[in-house]
Amino acid sequence: ATTLVAEFRKHYRRCDGHLLRVLWRLAAPTFVPSGWIQLVYVAARVALPLAMRELLQVLEANPNRSVVQDGLRFAVTIFIAAVVAAFAQHRESHLATKSGIILRSALTSVIYEHALRLTSKGKAGLTTGEVTNLVATD
Repeated sequence: ATTLVAEFRKHYRRCDGHLLRVLWRLAAPTFVPSGWIQLVYVAARVALPLAMRELLQVLEANPNRSVVQDGLRFAVTIFIAAVVAAFAQHRESHLATKSGIILRSALTSVIYEHALRLTSKGKAGLTTGEVTNLVATD
């Protein structure tokens, strides 16, 4: 958490206090690759029914003969698309979750540290319960 808070502060100074820009800079290293992997996942999921349709058309066009040579490439395409989709979905989910964890822990740590450094005058309008709610996890 200490490293994350230091990185948050570094970006906060660079971005002149714009919180959304700071959060974007913290999350971008995992969030952007997650988006590209999501694109691969969607492409693989779209390829599955298209390859299945082509395989069925080959089977319907040649009902009385062996279609191994004609249909094999579509069967392999279906297999590869399913495997790529499975790996891409897992990786995308991991990276998106990691982005969320980074954002949540950075904000919680910064709020908690700020609450600890408040002076008596700064705490005047806050109850202990309100400060606890700011840093509590639901």
